[in-house]
Amino acid sequence: MKILIAVDTFHPKKDGVVKFLDEIVPRLGKNHQVTVLAPAFKGKVGEIERENIKIVKLPLSKRIHITGYNSVAFSRGVLNKIKECVAEADIVVAQDVLFIGAASIVYAKRMKKPLCAFVHQISWEQFPIVVSSQKLRRLLSFIAKLLTKWLYKKCDFLLVPSEYTKKSLNENGVHKEMKMIMLGIDTGKFKPAEDRAKAKKALHISPDTLVIGYCGRVSKEKNVETLYEAFTKLKDKYRAKLLIVGNGEDEFLKDDSDVIVTGFVDNVLKYLQAMDIFVMPSITETTSLATMEAMAVGLPVLATPVGKIVDFVKKGYNGYFFPKNSVDALEHELKELLNSPELREKLGINARITMQAHSWEKTAQDFERIITSG
Repeated sequence: MKILIAVDTFHPKKDGVVKFLDEIVPRLGKNHQVTVLAPAFKGKVGEIERENIKIVKLPLSKRIHITGYNSVAFSRGVLNKIKECVAEADIVVAQDVLFIGAASIVYAKRMKKPLCAFVHQISWEQFPIVVSSQKLRRLLSFIAKLLTKWLYKKCDFLLVPSEYTKKSLNENGVHKEMKMIMLGIDTGKFKPAEDRAKAKKALHISPDTLVIGYCGRVSKEKNVETLYEAFTKLKDKYRAKLLIVGNGEDEFLKDDSDVIVTGFVDNVLKYLQAMDIFVMPSITETTSLATMEAMAVGLPVLATPVGKIVDFVKKGYNGYFFPKNSVDALEHELKELLNSPELREKLGINARITMQAHSWEKTAQDFERIITSG
């Protein structure tokens, strides 16, 4: 089959959607011709481009930014290229409902092509967070919901990573057929450090320092501010550092000598292996591959109860939850873990066991079976 995957985020960006493509597309390319329609971000594409896989990059707008990303330029040439790619495809799989994903859905519907969308995020939860005004946020959420529901209605079916996502869509009036695909994890790559003290030394961190970590974009929806505020309330009592692996809106972190901000990195493993505790403070998630990778490395997790996280984090077994935006609750849970190396070790061992039940190979097989059978 000729499969078109339309996406509004791509290399060299590192996020859950790009990770999904890295794992799924090469496997699809063994049996099908795959075209990835993506933004032309500057940087290396990575290992995804190979035989039977074609990357079509669309030029970027210099002015329009959405949740930290440059949007693709709105032009007739870009629309014609999207239309051309859709026309050549046997099936269209949208990974987003921003410009590329939305245009691909519209053209695919007009051409009566088999069409589905993978729901990687709840758009009306994520996009409005970028503005501070509550009134404007509500308006943007309303508009995003209307547009997203309109686009999803055009699809033959939706792919969702969790019951949480399905329930959220249903509760907000999205009643399309939904097919579940569990995302995977490479537990052969993401595994505990043989020597955590040595992993810390490699990052110029003292071995007796307790490292609280986060991995991902520093953006409004990830809510790293809550993590930082909780950390500042307890850092003087403990010999601790906050390790932020990622980049974005991170100016508020730059002047604190107890905070390490790595910026963009190609490989997060060595940073995860140097952590003692992993925190995911997001306001909205669907799966959170970053949390899954941290658990595979054997880290106890503190997370907000959002998305698929509620299925694989089990209170008292491999981590704990805290309410969205609750600095005090997060501070309390951090103290519990900082005070007990035995508890950290127990939760970390169980986190690793939990993730060993997931694999990208099964995810790819399920994805191929669903989109090729309709």
